[in-house]
Amino acid sequence: MASEGTLVTPDGPVTSDESVTSEAGTSRRFAARFPRFDAVAWIVTAVGAVLFTAYAIQQWNAFSSSSWDQGIFTQLAQRYANLETPIVDIKEPGFNLWGDHFHPVLLVTGIVFKMWPIGLSLLVLQALLFALSAEPITRVARVRLGRLWGTLVGIAYLFSWGLASALSVQFHEYCFAVVFLAFGLSHWLEGRHRLALIELAAIVFVKEDLGLTMVAFGAVLIWMQWGRESAPAVAGTAQEDRADPLGAQSQPDAVDSLPAVTSVAAHGSTSSGTPSNGTVSNGMTAVDSAAWKGSAAANESTRPFPARTYASFRRALHTREATTGLLCILWGFFWFVVSTFIILPLFNVYGTWNYTGNLSETQTDIPGILGWLTNFFGPGQKEVTVILLVLAGGVVGLRSPYMWLMLPTLLWRFAGNVTHYWGWGWHYSAILMPIAAIALIDGIERLRASERLRSHWKKKAAAVGTCLALVTSATMTFNGAIGTMLRGESIGGYSSQTSRDAAWGLVDTVGTGHNVCTDIWLMAYLVPGNTVYWEGTVNSGNSTAGLYSDDAADTGSNAASSSQNGGAARSKAIDVVAASPQSMVMPFAPDQLTRWAAENFGGQWEITYSSEGFRIAERVVG
Repeated sequence: MASEGTLVTPDGPVTSDESVTSEAGTSRRFAARFPRFDAVAWIVTAVGAVLFTAYAIQQWNAFSSSSWDQGIFTQLAQRYANLETPIVDIKEPGFNLWGDHFHPVLLVTGIVFKMWPIGLSLLVLQALLFALSAEPITRVARVRLGRLWGTLVGIAYLFSWGLASALSVQFHEYCFAVVFLAFGLSHWLEGRHRLALIELAAIVFVKEDLGLTMVAFGAVLIWMQWGRESAPAVAGTAQEDRADPLGAQSQPDAVDSLPAVTSVAAHGSTSSGTPSNGTVSNGMTAVDSAAWKGSAAANESTRPFPARTYASFRRALHTREATTGLLCILWGFFWFVVSTFIILPLFNVYGTWNYTGNLSETQTDIPGILGWLTNFFGPGQKEVTVILLVLAGGVVGLRSPYMWLMLPTLLWRFAGNVTHYWGWGWHYSAILMPIAAIALIDGIERLRASERLRSHWKKKAAAVGTCLALVTSATMTFNGAIGTMLRGESIGGYSSQTSRDAAWGLVDTVGTGHNVCTDIWLMAYLVPGNTVYWEGTVNSGNSTAGLYSDDAADTGSNAASSSQNGGAARSKAIDVVAASPQSMVMPFAPDQLTRWAAENFGGQWEITYSSEGFRIAERVVG
């Protein structure tokens, strides 16, 4: 009969330590290639996919639109689907969107649009990406924090206010960054560092400012390695980190000791509360726990505050972990500089980055740097945004260095003079939600391992942090657009079926093959099969030649600017004007609409559709 603390295997009895170490080595080799399947994490993801997709469909059917962005991205996707230069006339006639934002990842939208040529396809794509990002976060949280609290962290993330706000303002490129950050940071915590670096490195191809987030990640790696080198109690582990910073992934057979698994008896439980089936109290098997404790990320996160010194900093710089951090900094900074100062000005007709002016003005009468600082810290909505981000991380997320990854985004948003940047609405906080969730997970673990915190509070760390994040998400989301849908209320746009039918009637009447001038509410619906212009910019820029008569041609400066924009100015005049009741420029009365069209585009026009305030004027002569 096997003695206490041993396991009987086909090769004979072995001690629990030998069994755990041997099994953990095999487990980690598989874990380095395949993530552990977690059915609950996928259930959370599926719930999000159904709910978010339902919201997208309801929003689309209601003709709800918060800005021109949905129309811009739909027109961009149409260009990519047709393998054309991304000329987005909605932004400005003949405008090349390569000169607006750095967005290589949006080439994917061309594939989606090719399969499903409708603006709704982008909304569904974003909904699915947001839902998918919940899987790695829920999975990692359940392993690190236990099944209950981990599941609640996943739910809190799924319904976080940043994702809900982004859904309400329709498609934006940040949805790709949300997925890259969620998977990349989760894989980094799991010790799957090579895969994590690939995923995180991809964020620079989403938008130009995200190169700075990659810089921040590299700085965090160096900071954590500095902490390892400064902790005398774990000097041995620091030496191991210098040998290979990629932890469990590159050293699958190196397993640290297991405080949670003291012995695995043939019957009964371990002295630390491990059930007889070999599962520790947080829901991990002994093998999973062993593999987890071997990762460099886990080693760093379980140390108290070390006293960082210059000597330990120099030692840290000679480690591969710090080298990885430096490479991340160089990668992020390189793409930020190249995209902002070379690529974007090269394709921009004005030869500059469009958004430089957004960082140069203040909202105060105080001149100089003092005025800039007053503007940076002044408006109260900025403080509200910061408070909500802290709550999204359950407050305990402040204990984690990963929270620093928010700083680049917050700095450019708060330094800007655009009020949309400051608040918690819109889509700008979506990329901060996976960061907050990862910081929450990591922060709870750090508090649990802290030598300064009483054991009573260590036990409550997960409950307090998770509940704060969950309550914040539930409160904000329920009172936002998603909550409006769940309560059965109108989510915006046109609430009456009569108005919606009239809007769809307009779309069907316009058909395809036209050059259309329209408003924000209709543009995304009219893009497929048409060349669409926005009423607010149709007369702006230098590439408007050809919009006014069938035989107009580019001459002089118009031809030059058209060439710079990829030859985008159209030789065929606008032949359809489509207006909704919410049109900002086009007049409401049908006779005034035909007069407005003639004054702006020449020729003679007539009304061909009018219902519930939706009107179509078509060119009949000229």
